[in-house]
Amino acid sequence: MNSEDLKVCHELARKVRMHCLKMVHKGKSGHIGSMLSMADILPVLYTQVLNVDPKAPKKPDRDRFILSKGHGGAALLSTLAELGYFPFEWLTNITATTASSADISPITSPASNFPPVRSDTVSRSPAAWRWRP
Repeated sequence: MNSEDLKVCHELARKVRMHCLKMVHKGKSGHIGSMLSMADILPVLYTQVLNVDPKAPKKPDRDRFILSKGHGGAALLSTLAELGYFPFEWLTNITATTASSADISPITSPASNFPPVRSDTVSRSPAAWRWRP
């Protein structure tokens, strides 16, 4: 990773933290520690590691990501919105609580560019998986 990539990741992580704080404040609930602990990791994964593209989110050779830390869903949604996977305005209707639940149907609908993502409890899956079918 060169210095420009590092700057991009730092700025994206800063924005993710701000979005998470806003979602927790708006919903008066949330697991902020789970979200903030992922704020530096997700930008690196989605810009440097994973084979994903917001312009082609359903391409056959894309990587898939499993988030075991379901309570940190707001951080993932913030990262994906910032990278252009769905309209940023959709985040305004999401709180930290709904980001960790199935109540994000406009974002995950087949019509959106939301990439395939799964969340599970820590007791049933590893922290994160990356795979290609």
